[in-house]
Amino acid sequence: MEVKPLKRYKAPAYPEKHIALMNPNILKSLPQRWKGNAKIGIALSSLVMMMLSGCTEDTGGLDRPAAVSGGDDAATVKQSNTKPQVRYEVAPIFKHGDGRGSFGCVSVAPPAFLSEAEAFEVISEETKREGIVLSEGGLTLDKVEIPVTSLIYNPDGEKNAAQGSKRGELELDGYDAGKKIAYEFISTEDIAAWKDENQGVWSSVDSYDAVGTAERLKDGLKDRNDGNTVAVFYDPMGFDEENSKKYMAKFREISENEKLTDQERQEKWTELNRQQEEELKEARKSLLREQVKDFLDWMKAQGII
Repeated sequence: MEVKPLKRYKAPAYPEKHIALMNPNILKSLPQRWKGNAKIGIALSSLVMMMLSGCTEDTGGLDRPAAVSGGDDAATVKQSNTKPQVRYEVAPIFKHGDGRGSFGCVSVAPPAFLSEAEAFEVISEETKREGIVLSEGGLTLDKVEIPVTSLIYNPDGEKNAAQGSKRGELELDGYDAGKKIAYEFISTEDIAAWKDENQGVWSSVDSYDAVGTAERLKDGLKDRNDGNTVAVFYDPMGFDEENSKKYMAKFREISENEKLTDQERQEKWTELNRQQEEELKEARKSLLREQVKDFLDWMKAQGII
């Protein structure tokens, strides 16, 4: 008997191996007549175990099946050669840190607000771990609803009331043009720049609501992201009671030291002030890192990275 290769053959009426590997749920849709066949059951169970153990093979560039339908006689598999569409959008606010603080005559602790440059260093360092290389600026969005802010001090510690918004251009703080990922960091500089010039009230204390401003800007960026994924981070700020108590004791110790001259006392106060600010800033940076890590996890869940 002479063996000759087949020039043409019919496609099988069951899912091919590479299709089943990409979508194990196909195996749940067995034809009724297969379910009583022990041999087929053993073979399919082995295939499932092989997939669960991570044994896969190159599928020749095929994308995941778009739909699977089964019947009593055959399983019909429809494949799509196009990659699933990724939706680029504005991320939620990831809250780490109180995001509210004040500075003025009633402030006990030194200001430990993060600058735009300090925030960029932290954010770009974290995103780089996931292959996202940010440049400063580089993306300007048009017709964004930018929050109008207030710096009026609220002695009850409540957040400042929303002051509405104004539509305008906004250059975001960081951007990876290749991956179309950008961010805006809400700093005290932003809050001061966006304040209502007509509020008509002067105060010796400036109050900052970074987290509230971030929430409002996130809403203002809706549908204005121009096909980019955008995150809004904020300065964690907040009052650290433990830190404050520790350094107040140290300041008091210097004040009560009668062996010190006024100049020596002033020098020690200045150095202690520097140490406290540095300690507070490191704590704020850690909280900002947590915001960025949550954003990266969110993008992974969305299939963006």
